Amino acid sequence: MSLNHLVNGLSNFKLPLHAKEITTDDLHIKLGDTGEYVNFKLPNVGNNTQVLKSNGNGTFGWIDNDTNISTVFVMANSSDIVFESKIILSSYFEIQRRGNFILNNFIQKKVLISLNIIYMWLNDETPPDFTLQVLVNNVIVYSNVEGLSDYPSKANKLNDQIMLDIDNDDVITFQLVKDNYSGSATNYRVMKNSFYSIELL
Repeated sequence: MSLNHLVNGLSNFKLPLHAKEITTDDLHIKLGDTGEYVNFKLPNVGNNTQVLKSNGNGTFGWIDNDTNISTVFVMANSSDIVFESKIILSSYFEIQRRGNFILNNFIQKKVLISLNIIYMWLNDETPPDFTLQVLVNNVIVYSNVEGLSDYPSKANKLNDQIMLDIDNDDVITFQLVKDNYSGSATNYRVMKNSFYSIELL
């Protein structure tokens, strides 16, 4: 946004491009796409550990910048998957929100992974047992048997929380591995708005 979009409330007044300092009790910013004005007025100067955040109503405030915000991955649309023996589940999700991680002196950190996966076995096939596996750099670090009480042709839920120790640049993936000795279902649907999140603790 250029300084020519900054106005003081008078209909035709515009700030010159050479302005280096503005003194005003109330600054309005005109949005180019809608023509609406945002009231930019801060209660104080904040401090060097804080950042500006929109309050969602056209005003802004200072917040502490030491809070980790989880990264969230979402299934944007329901997806039908053939589950023969293994599914790399994380490859079907899209990033919805990028986290705000504080990584000062990052050596090893704990992360909390939360999964909320809604899924169905289709065509009235008998649901199999399967194992949820979490991998870090292609090494299995967590494994848990799921699907023990799944319903055929009805929504089921996979809820889990896992805490891991990770290093910088580690790659986390999730996969489902079918127990070949139970159930016959291969048609697997992950429902829209299933999600998982990764939070740095």
